[in-house]
Amino acid sequence: MTSGNDPFTRDVTALTRWMSQGLKETFILALKVRAEKIKERLQSRDWIERRTLSLVKRSFEGIGFQFETIRFGQSEVLLWRKKIPGAKGAPMLFVPGLSDSPFSWVTSLMGKMHSGTFDAKELVFVDFPGYPGLGSQSQLFQSFDSQKDAVKTVIEHVSPQTILGHSLGGWLVAKVLESQNLRNPPQETILVAPGGLIPAEDVPQFTEVFRRAQKGEPFNEFLKLLAHDPKKFHAWIGPLVERFFQKEEFAAFLSSIQIEEAISGKKLATKEFRIVWGDRDLLVPTRWFRSWIEMYGDTAEAILLENTGHIPQWEARAAFWDWFKNRKNHLSAGPGWSRINP
Repeated sequence: MTSGNDPFTRDVTALTRWMSQGLKETFILALKVRAEKIKERLQSRDWIERRTLSLVKRSFEGIGFQFETIRFGQSEVLLWRKKIPGAKGAPMLFVPGLSDSPFSWVTSLMGKMHSGTFDAKELVFVDFPGYPGLGSQSQLFQSFDSQKDAVKTVIEHVSPQTILGHSLGGWLVAKVLESQNLRNPPQETILVAPGGLIPAEDVPQFTEVFRRAQKGEPFNEFLKLLAHDPKKFHAWIGPLVERFFQKEEFAAFLSSIQIEEAISGKKLATKEFRIVWGDRDLLVPTRWFRSWIEMYGDTAEAILLENTGHIPQWEARAAFWDWFKNRKNHLSAGPGWSRINP
């Protein structure tokens, strides 16, 4: 047997120890490098956001949502699609407001996405590029006109039976329907606290509100205009909205909106037209609601929600969806809502 003290054995033992130590140090170094990369990723807001959005998207896919992307140059509109079991009507399309996303409407609808509430075979929610939704990392539309053209394309792609547009989304929908050149106009249009019909004397103050919010002077003052009860959503939605407003692309988009884009009062390409407003809306005041009624009163049904600000899908979801479910029964009032025209 070879002695452990002979030169060969000692050399092999030393080499083995050296290799073992080298491998150990290499492994530790690899771990350190990996840890640094993970640390860099965790410090990257974009990486965290991408990872979070991927997980959220998979969660929604797990409860039956499907996602479709429509490209517009450098921007992408993401459509959230959810089948309604037992329903047979054409889809219903949701177009959110400025800095809003499908999240506010989908969370409002939890437990209601069934044929008892909807006669549409599918609900389709628009997720605008750059907004605080699943499409937040896509590039914002550069102008009001480009976003309006995208809404028209989406409407023609989905061919909805019913369109619901909220705030800026309501303004965009109304502008598209004013053109009267859709291939398949919707049967029904619902505008919730829509913009686009601002009395001339209010235009300077209204534009100044958004300018100050975009400059962050201070942003909490803008948030107070969004809800009758700010505590319902400001804690977590406020930072997302503020981040959106501070994007350079948003400043360019905001400057693209001209007074000439206001609603003109032309007949809209829809058979049934309904307008819904919150009686405590500070951003788009109730007196502007009267302008819509004066302009479209003969063809539009007007509904007022009680104790509600600019975001009824958050503040008055029970009242809103009670009205929606009963909207074709011609009731004059219900819990938390009332019809204010014949």
